[in-house]
Amino acid sequence: MPQKRKKLNVDFTAPQNPLAVRVTRQMAKDKCKTLTEFVKFTGLTTAFVVDVFNNPANVNPKHKISSERLARYLNVPVDQIYSWAGSNQHVDVNDDKAAYCAYVRNKLHLNRQEASLTFGLGKSAFGSIELGQREPSLTLLMLLSILDKHPKLLDELKLFAQQLD
Repeated sequence: MPQKRKKLNVDFTAPQNPLAVRVTRQMAKDKCKTLTEFVKFTGLTTAFVVDVFNNPANVNPKHKISSERLARYLNVPVDQIYSWAGSNQHVDVNDDKAAYCAYVRNKLHLNRQEASLTFGLGKSAFGSIELGQREPSLTLLMLLSILDKHPKLLDELKLFAQQLD
């Protein structure tokens, strides 16, 4: 009896880590819409791409060839791939504003819609920022920088936002 193939669940519309944000943005530029297209286009393994999106901590020097191939695809040094993939790695706002926004949002355990509403943006604005389709304002970056260092202030911010509604 043949083994059933396990369905791979990768959501390209809502990347959850800085590396996935960069890959998603580049995929859009290259018009890759599915995991299969992306795997064929890059020559990466399906398992490695799934790790990029679902288990970024698994993207490490043990997967040197795939990591180097992904680095060439994104036109960055391989060390940058490991930095973006690190689950506890801090992302610097000066490196990539979109990836920084995704990093802080994930650190605060907010989905994109919650982040948009909490920070007084339109419903889908945070997603557009993370995908690089829209530039974050200086005010948003400053607020995210404060919350990055003091995440407990998020509760106060949410309370304030509710009072304004």
